[in-house]
Amino acid sequence: MYKLKDLLHSYIIRLKKHCSTFEPSLLFSFISIIIICTFVMGLLSYKIVEQYLTDRIISSNNKLLNQYRRSIDLALIDTVRDFSLKVMHDVNSNYYLYRYFNEPLEHILPETMEVSKYLSSMSVLNPLVYSLSIYYSNSNLLISTDYIRHSLYRDLESQQDLSHYYNIVLKASQSEPVDEDNMLLFFDYGKNLGIQYSDVLYNKYPETIIHAVRVNYGYNRSVRCAVVVTVSGDIFKSFLDQSMPEDLGSVFIFNEDGTIISHTDHTLIGQNINELQYDKELTENRKKSGYFITRVEGIPFVVSYEPSSYSNWMYVSVTPMEAISSVSDYILKATILVALISVLIGLIVSFAETKQLAKPIKSIVDYCLRSPYFHKVKEHNEYSLISGTINNMESIMLKKEQELKKVFPTLKMNFLSSLFSDTPPELEEIRARMKVLDITFPYNFFCAAAIKLEKLKDTQNVVTYEYEKLNICSKLDEVFTTPQSKCLFYEKDNIIAVLFNFDFTVENLHQLGYRFLETTNKESPESMVILKYISFGKTDTNLVHMNTSYKIALSGLNYSYVFPEKTLYTFTDIISLEEKRSFSNKLLLNNLCNSLRSLDYDRSKSDLEGLVQALRGGDYSYQQIYNTLANCVSIVEDFICTQVGEEMSLDKGFLNTSNILEFEVWMKEVICQAFKRIESTSCDSRELVMKIQEFIEENIQNNQLSLEYVANELGINYKYLSRVFKNETGVKFIDYLTNLKLNHCRNLLLNTDLKVEEISDIMGYSTPQYFISRFKMMFGCTPKRYREKCKCEKSMDSSVKKNSVGLYYSRKR
Repeated sequence: MYKLKDLLHSYIIRLKKHCSTFEPSLLFSFISIIIICTFVMGLLSYKIVEQYLTDRIISSNNKLLNQYRRSIDLALIDTVRDFSLKVMHDVNSNYYLYRYFNEPLEHILPETMEVSKYLSSMSVLNPLVYSLSIYYSNSNLLISTDYIRHSLYRDLESQQDLSHYYNIVLKASQSEPVDEDNMLLFFDYGKNLGIQYSDVLYNKYPETIIHAVRVNYGYNRSVRCAVVVTVSGDIFKSFLDQSMPEDLGSVFIFNEDGTIISHTDHTLIGQNINELQYDKELTENRKKSGYFITRVEGIPFVVSYEPSSYSNWMYVSVTPMEAISSVSDYILKATILVALISVLIGLIVSFAETKQLAKPIKSIVDYCLRSPYFHKVKEHNEYSLISGTINNMESIMLKKEQELKKVFPTLKMNFLSSLFSDTPPELEEIRARMKVLDITFPYNFFCAAAIKLEKLKDTQNVVTYEYEKLNICSKLDEVFTTPQSKCLFYEKDNIIAVLFNFDFTVENLHQLGYRFLETTNKESPESMVILKYISFGKTDTNLVHMNTSYKIALSGLNYSYVFPEKTLYTFTDIISLEEKRSFSNKLLLNNLCNSLRSLDYDRSKSDLEGLVQALRGGDYSYQQIYNTLANCVSIVEDFICTQVGEEMSLDKGFLNTSNILEFEVWMKEVICQAFKRIESTSCDSRELVMKIQEFIEENIQNNQLSLEYVANELGINYKYLSRVFKNETGVKFIDYLTNLKLNHCRNLLLNTDLKVEEISDIMGYSTPQYFISRFKMMFGCTPKRYREKCKCEKSMDSSVKKNSVGLYYSRKR
């Protein structure tokens, strides 16, 4: 205390000596503050104006880009989409266009000119269309407004123009469509169309083109044909000339591959955006709208981007920010002028204020020098201002010290938790924290342990339970604190993490563990029985390795689930169990599965008991045991789902078992209840099969009719449906459905004039050929031959009544 007063006295003496320099220093401080504030004000003003101009440029840039995008999307893409959709509709409905799907090309090759005339008439309706083509995949036939190509007399590979269209259609069929209209856009060069200059004397092909491809798929997702609408790339330039101002900078469009398909600088068309300095930002923000500011050769540019609403294109505009540079000089000059005026005014005001502020400072210094507080006194006197401040500081320091002592237990727990974490601190940090917390480890060996607390009685007396945990922790400290050992621990989530520091053998440490368990068991109250399991990790001389030791101890506690009668696990026990590997558990699981499938309740119980007994034999690691029990639960779940028809999750019940013996009792009860339900539901199987057969007959022409569909519509499990149907009828569900559909097809053949292809389509067969093969397999001849045969027999004997169509499989009554 007196030393602090002496230091303060010497400081005031030095302050008195330098008091003459106080006024210039204060004046200098005022001027410095004024200059700094003025500089900050100017800088903020510059930034505000710059940000305002930037926002205006960005807003204008975004509006113009949005206008250009909407023009292209609505005027070009939307028009081409409707146009190609109209042509595709005609392909599916017009006989002259539709016949190329089924009839041989060599018989109808001359009629391709009719298709070409149709395409020419359609292309005239839309001035945006440069070329219109239809590609039929079954004969590699290409009919366009420019030429007709096919592979009837020449190979596909020898025809460059036909191969090019083939590759376009193939790429379109393998690509994911952007919208539900299934139209895809592809960038291309006009020279790839294969049009010779002599073929089109009045119009040279454009340098770049855009293909709008719409693919028509068959029943089995195979490509039947494709409509290709080709648009000249010069359209983009005309849109730019009409809607974009000259000072916008550059505008370009690129597709999903990064290829630039339109640019105000036509020399960049066809290049990839990877060649641009800001390609990374555009690639990362694909399919998003936004902007960013970048520098190109030292000049700032605003780059705005928007995705197309109808395609995978990205619209980008790049605008220079020259307006900001012109304003910067003006702001700088204004800032300098304001700064000079502010400094001049501040200098005058500061000089006057300095004189006033210096007077009380001088008075305080003189008063402190005259005060008896700074001289040696024999008796106590009144505190001066400074001594009172010092006393206040002392009281504050004492208060903080007391608060620090209160949080010491929490800090010690955090210290121990960090030692046991996956990333323990370095040794230097550990020593520093030990010094702050006043923790010492005087002995050579370290060992981590984990103690699990498990309540046997589920009581609501939380206070009693927490009190008992405190008693256990107290006994832990009492037993393991000896002249040759000490311990540090904390409790969290019913797990006590312990760090031992000792100077005796590991066996002695284990003996203390047995003593701790015995002592706590004797003193536990009858109303609150808590099971305690203790597991020891690996002993080491390095404190940093205790996180590994603690992990081993935690893994040892897992075996209390398998061996609830064993309460202490040593490091040797844990390693021995963890290294065990046996594969007989798979055989035991198979036995249980087979017993359940055979509906043998007694054998199922016996197999479950054998499985649990084998797992407790000590030949399996905990992970193997846990996986085996989880598989056992899955087998029972599947058994219940298949036999009872109810999907049930047993995971919660599995997690609620505290040990494997409880698991065995619980699982036996689950199996018992399942067998009872099987017996109670067996009488309803016949009614369920009748309901299934009625549903199939009513929906026989539904293309979605399948095992899963019927089960979903009837609200039952498909595995259960399949098993019940097979047991009651003796026929698999799929065989019953197949033959019933074929019998219905035979009815349609005999009682209607529908074509074979139409019947195949009505009944949901993938192709007519597949339908014919299935029909022939069942009735011995093709549908067409079967119809002719029946008509012939009818004409020969008109008195014979028409046989009604029966089901291939009659219901089992």
